[in-house]
Amino acid sequence: MNAPAADVARVRAELCELDVDVQQVLADPTGQTWLPAPLWQLCHDDPACAAELAEFVEAEAALCSLSDVEPVDPFFTARVVQALPTTWIGSRLSPYRRAMILGVFYAAAALVCWLVVTTLAPGLGLDLADRAHGLLTTAPPLPWPILATLVIAVVAAVAFVGRKSHTPVA
Repeated sequence: MNAPAADVARVRAELCELDVDVQQVLADPTGQTWLPAPLWQLCHDDPACAAELAEFVEAEAALCSLSDVEPVDPFFTARVVQALPTTWIGSRLSPYRRAMILGVFYAAAALVCWLVVTTLAPGLGLDLADRAHGLLTTAPPLPWPILATLVIAVVAAVAFVGRKSHTPVA
């Protein structure tokens, strides 16, 4: 590497390492006020180094023009959020309709379960029903079945008659 190429490489390396304000570079493109004295003397004496300095100043000016942004709008996000369509949380069904749909699907699930049990083990389904019937006939008469039936009836009545939605609307 000959001497002028080495000088240009040194100028390029030192300019890359230099930490100087862009406004100061744009105010003095020759570098007399912000370049170190030996580097400024080298750029002043050698046209190749001066071209490297001019390229550096031009690049800094281009970067500065790219970084100039318009003032920030503090209410931009609020306007975007207000412009969004409202979303529903939960279903748009009334509680009565929701309970009816759930009840129908629970009944369908119980029917499918019964069909699977009786198909896979034909004797097992009837055997289970006979055992449950035997438990009910041999158990001492307690108020528990009546109380359980009453509780289930009250819960079902509240679910079917209640008019307030269980899921909030946004």
